[in-house]
Amino acid sequence: MGACSGDIDVEPAGTGNDSETDADTRASADAGTANPSTGPGADASDTAAPGCAADETCVLIPEGFVGPIALARNDVELPALGCQGAYPEPGFRLSNGIDSGDEASCTCACGPLVRTPQCEPPVLSAFDPALGCNEFPVLDAWDRLQRCGPLGSEPPAGAIYGIGPTPMDGECEAVLVDAQIPTASFATEWTVCMPAAPTTCDIGTCVPPAPPGFDELLCIYSADQTAECPEEFPSWVTGYTGLDDTRTCNDVCQCRTTGFCHWTAELGDCDSPGLLVEECTPGLDVAGVTHATFFGPTLGDPECTAKNGPKGPAGEVTETGATRLCCQLPPAPE
Repeated sequence: MGACSGDIDVEPAGTGNDSETDADTRASADAGTANPSTGPGADASDTAAPGCAADETCVLIPEGFVGPIALARNDVELPALGCQGAYPEPGFRLSNGIDSGDEASCTCACGPLVRTPQCEPPVLSAFDPALGCNEFPVLDAWDRLQRCGPLGSEPPAGAIYGIGPTPMDGECEAVLVDAQIPTASFATEWTVCMPAAPTTCDIGTCVPPAPPGFDELLCIYSADQTAECPEEFPSWVTGYTGLDDTRTCNDVCQCRTTGFCHWTAELGDCDSPGLLVEECTPGLDVAGVTHATFFGPTLGDPECTAKNGPKGPAGEVTETGATRLCCQLPPAPE
C-alpha cells in the first residue's frame, strides 16, 4: 500500500463498486521514515525474531488496534484477488472516493388548482401625462380603499389615472413524474486480508510478509478514529465501513400559480356616478373628487408552473463508520 495521510473510504467485503482509481491516492506518509531493518524489504536473516519465522518481523501492536492486515487493489477488469498464504482470512474492503453515478434529477409536473388564487390589493395611481401610464415618478397613489373610501388628498388635475393588475397567489398540485437517482458506490476498492492466527513473539506479534500480488506495506486498524498510530505503522488514513445515501425526490416538487388579477375604480363623491378608471385612463376631470371605490378582482387565466425550474434530489451521500488505519512506511533508500 503506498504511503499517504488523508481519508480513504472503507466498505464491508463483497459490496461497493470496483471502479479503478489511481493507487497513489492511497496512504501517503506524514511521519518519519521507518527503520529499514524492520521494513518489509529487509533481509530475512536480519529480521528474524524469537518465536517468528525467518521472513517475519516481531512488532508490538498497541492495545485497541487489530492487525496486521494485507491490502490488494482490485482491478475493475479482473476478479478481486483472493486472500491467501499467511493472510487467508477475508476482512473488509478499503475504498477511495464516493462515486454518486450520473447526475441525479427529479422531473416534476403541475396539476390543477387546489386553492382559489388570492389577489394582492390594487393601487390607484396618478401619473404625469408627459411620461405616460405606469411611468415613475407617480404623482399620487391610493391603496386598500373600501367602497367609496376617502382619498385623503386632492387628485392632481390633468393626470393620467390607472389601476394596474396585481399578481395572484394560488396553489397547484405538484406531481413527481420521474426520479433518477443512480446508486452510489465507492470509486476504487482494495481487498483486505488477515492472518488466520497471528503468532506471538517476545515483544508482540509476528508480522508475515504480504502474499504475492498484495502491497508490500502492511497495516493495522482501530475502531477509534482518533487513535495514535505506533512508530512501526506511522502513516494513517481514516476509512469508512459504508455509505449512507439520503437522496430522495420526495417533497421536492413545488408549483405556483402565475397570472394577474384585474381591477377597476370609480372616482367621485359617493352621491353620483363616478369617473371610471381602468389600467390607463387619461383626460378625467377630477375637480371635486374626494372618494374612490375599487371593483374586482377579475381573475386572468391562472397557470400552474413549477417553482425554480428543474430540481435535483434532496439529501446527500456520506460515508459511515469511521475507522483509523495505520500503515508501514517504505524502507529508507540505501
